[in-house]
Amino acid sequence: FLTRTSLAFLPKRNIKYHRYNSLYVVPDPEYMFISRCEGSAAKLPRVPTSPGIANYISVNVTSNSFVGPPPASIFELAGNQFTRNLRAIFGNYDEPTENLSTEVIKNRELLSKLKLNSANVVKREEARGGVPKDTPDIIKIPYIKLCEFIDIVFEQRPPIERFFFLETVARMPYFTYISMLHLYETLGFWRRGAETKRIHGDEEYNEYHHLLITEALGGDQTWFVRFLAQHSAVAYYWILVVLFMVSPALGYFFSVLLEGHAVDTYQEFVEENSEILSSLPVPAIARDYYNSVDYYLSVGGNVPGFAPTAPIHGEEPRPHYGDSFENLRDVFEAIVKDEADHVLTMKECRGED
Repeated sequence: FLTRTSLAFLPKRNIKYHRYNSLYVVPDPEYMFISRCEGSAAKLPRVPTSPGIANYISVNVTSNSFVGPPPASIFELAGNQFTRNLRAIFGNYDEPTENLSTEVIKNRELLSKLKLNSANVVKREEARGGVPKDTPDIIKIPYIKLCEFIDIVFEQRPPIERFFFLETVARMPYFTYISMLHLYETLGFWRRGAETKRIHGDEEYNEYHHLLITEALGGDQTWFVRFLAQHSAVAYYWILVVLFMVSPALGYFFSVLLEGHAVDTYQEFVEENSEILSSLPVPAIARDYYNSVDYYLSVGGNVPGFAPTAPIHGEEPRPHYGDSFENLRDVFEAIVKDEADHVLTMKECRGED
């Protein structure tokens, strides 16, 4: 476990939770959106943590982290989720009624003014060369149709909802790669990918925090968007499992295309909404994550006694990166850098120079 001594440069945080109907939720004070994806907690008392775990989470935990009892059975969890979403269809949510401050109302109004032009995203992709001409149809056709589907569904919806969908789905490739590499190790097929699993773990954790940022900004408030994102992610996982079995190189190449699309999408969003984003505050989860040792190590940072888990792409990493954020534009620019790093890493995983 990581220790306080070796990570002394990181700030200590006191994490507080409130409980409501079995939900552990930490709404961002600047936006006050209650996460609709936090799920249920088993009806058990919090589990006392060992000293090792206590040391670890004191420096490694982020705003939405929770160390406690194991989950309930899948039947109870699925039943609770179904009931919540069924009620949500009719606009009935389980949450306390709280008066929003003038500042929160203002921030939400500014969020509602954010826009994203899908046609401009396509132009960006074409300007950098688009889909390579030698891309196999088994990759090219699904990629093009997926992008078209996203454009059709989300063109008239808030961009943050599109990002929630993208980040929910974007975690699946890395989970797939870890699953398959683990399977190959277990069966004695292939063991040279052991270190690669660590990188994929960092990438999944990175996408997870992008997802938490979109939730803090209200991206998961609509039940239809949640339904579409979650079911698409499950289907995407199994498609990628089959693709990886047939050709890991093609699986990684599909991720290269998708991560490249994410870079184009976020860059267009930042430039199109620069003024509004510059006037919006930084979500707490964004500052916490980009200040964390997880992020610092995952981009090549050095902590005494702990090796970086990824090569350095571009500028040297720095501790307390999140403290440099002044507004929401800085957050999305950091996300652009993350997605660009993923493109390079996926190329390296498939053996590209």
